[in-house]
Amino acid sequence: MTNASKKIDLAFAKFDGETKEIVNTIRALIHKTDPTIKEGWKWGPAFEKNKLMMGLWGFKNHVSFVFYRGAEMSDKHKLFNYGFDNAHNRVIKFTSRKEVNGKKLADYIKEAVKIDAAGKMSLKRSVEISSRKLDVPADLKTWLSKNKKAKTHFDSLAFTYKKEMVLLLNTAKQEETRKRRMKKVQQSLLAGNKTI
Repeated sequence: MTNASKKIDLAFAKFDGETKEIVNTIRALIHKTDPTIKEGWKWGPAFEKNKLMMGLWGFKNHVSFVFYRGAEMSDKHKLFNYGFDNAHNRVIKFTSRKEVNGKKLADYIKEAVKIDAAGKMSLKRSVEISSRKLDVPADLKTWLSKNKKAKTHFDSLAFTYKKEMVLLLNTAKQEETRKRRMKKVQQSLLAGNKTI
């Protein structure tokens, strides 16, 4: 066992309840998906092969699973739900153990390994990322069309901030949750904020 692994053991042992369960489940999944992934410590628990690929940390109300080259990933299962203001990183925030889907996360881990093995980002992929299009939900479009100040602010935002708002709405599983989130997005845009 490496010093970093011992450090991670000690750090994760301090977490309580679901946070501890989530971090340990994801850590085990990383090694099950690719046993050659090494543990390190960079801003906290880290996972690497050629370069730093992933980070994992628990907080009071959530766990953050960071993919350091997540902007290059396909987000196949639409799991990224935070960190869109960062040029490279993407984050999956978990608030419940039920949200941890081993099969889907394994796909993301495998893709992170492929990107790591490929080395630097290709020019083609860089252009793809910079020319991304965003499908704004119909209800948000309608609201924006009636609120010119908010629309002007939304249009001025960088792609990553817009995507964070759209994802917040599109990942709501229940109508009540979506309504609450829509209210937050509206308040944020009316206040001229970049993030919610």
